Amino acid sequence: MNTRILLLSCLLCFAAVTAVCPVALAAAPTAAPVQVDALPPAITTIADGDSDAEAPAGSEARRRHGGNAVFAFGRNAELAAGRHADALIAIGGDADSAGEVNDAVVALAGDVRVTGPVGDGVIAILGDAYLNSSARTVVALMGDVQLGPEARVSHEAVAIGGTIKRDPAAVISGREQSISVGRIGHLEGLRTWLKRCALLGRPLALDRGVSWAWGVALGFLALYALLALLFREPMQRCIETLETRPGRSVLAALVSLVLIPVAMLLLVVTVVGILVVPFLGIALLLATLFGKAVMLAWIGRRVYRAEQLLIPLLMGGVIVLALYLVPLLGFLVYKLLGILGLGVTAYTLLLALRPPAPAPAASAAPVDAPTVDAAPAATVLGDGLLPRAGFWLRMAALFLDGMLILVVSHLVADPGPRAFFGLLALYAAVMWQLKGTTIGGSIVGLKLVRIDGKPVDWATAIARALGCLLSLAIGGLGFLWIVFDHDRQAWHDKIAGTAVVRMPRGVPLL
Repeated sequence: MNTRILLLSCLLCFAAVTAVCPVALAAAPTAAPVQVDALPPAITTIADGDSDAEAPAGSEARRRHGGNAVFAFGRNAELAAGRHADALIAIGGDADSAGEVNDAVVALAGDVRVTGPVGDGVIAILGDAYLNSSARTVVALMGDVQLGPEARVSHEAVAIGGTIKRDPAAVISGREQSISVGRIGHLEGLRTWLKRCALLGRPLALDRGVSWAWGVALGFLALYALLALLFREPMQRCIETLETRPGRSVLAALVSLVLIPVAMLLLVVTVVGILVVPFLGIALLLATLFGKAVMLAWIGRRVYRAEQLLIPLLMGGVIVLALYLVPLLGFLVYKLLGILGLGVTAYTLLLALRPPAPAPAASAAPVDAPTVDAAPAATVLGDGLLPRAGFWLRMAALFLDGMLILVVSHLVADPGPRAFFGLLALYAAVMWQLKGTTIGGSIVGLKLVRIDGKPVDWATAIARALGCLLSLAIGGLGFLWIVFDHDRQAWHDKIAGTAVVRMPRGVPLL
């Protein structure tokens, strides 16, 4: 068997078993190692009739081709001396074979020790492979290959992320290859997490070996607490959406789960869309993290209601960490928090982007009533009060400017993504200082002004252009801030002290 094909098969087997083995573990005992002469029917797979234990004495052909395969989930698998099996596989445990194996001995997240003959391969993934008999191939992924004095390898020995240690008397007839992947080590913590957590369907366990996983979980909880302090108002809006529109929030989560892969695929097949994919991926990651913080705060408010969201969020985090310890339920809660959090965030964003309902006409205003609405989302410019521009108008202007720079730059050269965004920022800074708007802004009727009423100078224009790159680099979150901000300011507007207003029709901007 080709080593690459065998290794790929084991990796695919590992992915599949990780998804289904919690169900098997929920029904199977986890105490003693599995032995071939005492296998329950749920563990041993018989392909062609009787097992080796039931074969008649002296029936060598039946022992070799009886179809007996030994599987162990979450514990060790052992094949005693004098016994036969087609394959010996341990998931989340060690595989120890002193008998005769027709095909392969495999351990996923465990060590392999073979002292009996093997017809094909000896493979250890996230573990060491020890051989002191004959085999065709020996492979260790993130572990060492150890060959005893009686080892005979007819094809090749490969150690990926480890080394090959061989006795002087060991014989390798084929290739000997050791592939280094940096200072990864033996990943003992990851192996323990796979055994104690992943195979049981939970993210965490009360085990010292998974202390690093607790560190990661507490680190994310600290990040969610920081989000609650920095973005209290947007998070409060998301919680209100979930409480007042629970059905539509769940529907938005399901729609997002279906549409996101489709949108990614459509962007990949287009030339221009490839530039958007990384930013969309970052935006989805940030939205998911923000959504999980919303869900933790919502769970905590079921227990303790407070004006600030920090204490409810921490209480919700403690509850969720406790649920992470429950087999099967832990991973289910982890996935549901991410899916529902993303759906609630997306639905709240759509509600904020929806145009407001028209206000009812006033019946009769007093004579001395002011004729100018002093709403925060407006800017005094000259003798008039100009409304602040909304999210969609500003994105339309940005799209037009981006297409203009893309076309012009491709006529001169073929810039990469970094050069494209650099040219766009330079173009915008120059236009803001000279004309107070860009070509795209003039088409949709937008003008850049300073909050203090002074003209836009070079320092303000350059600071805002650099701030735009910052708002874009963090998944476009700085631009999305326009939706939630009461003053319709993006992050770069707050950095530069500017605002974007809508000019009346007929007023020349360039």
